[in-house]
Amino acid sequence: TLRTPPALHRSAKILVAAGYAKQSITVVTDASPDAMKSASVWGKVPVLDTPEGSLSESNAVARYVARLAPECKLYGESLFESA
Repeated sequence: TLRTPPALHRSAKILVAAGYAKQSITVVTDASPDAMKSASVWGKVPVLDTPEGSLSESNAVARYVARLAPECKLYGESLFESA
């Protein structure tokens, strides 16, 4: 579940990565801002709830989502390509 305010530009890159990685993400936009921020260690949104815990910081969340499907090669096939 991705908790984000409506139309937050930082959430767009997460949803694009999810689309390329063929990952389905439930988006929740109706939670209160305080509830969303309290789910994050740093108090920032968007927040992705995962089986391992909550992730915040949109770049970290996008990387996590992209790496869920290595066969899509969003991070390349080598260390050089992933840099």
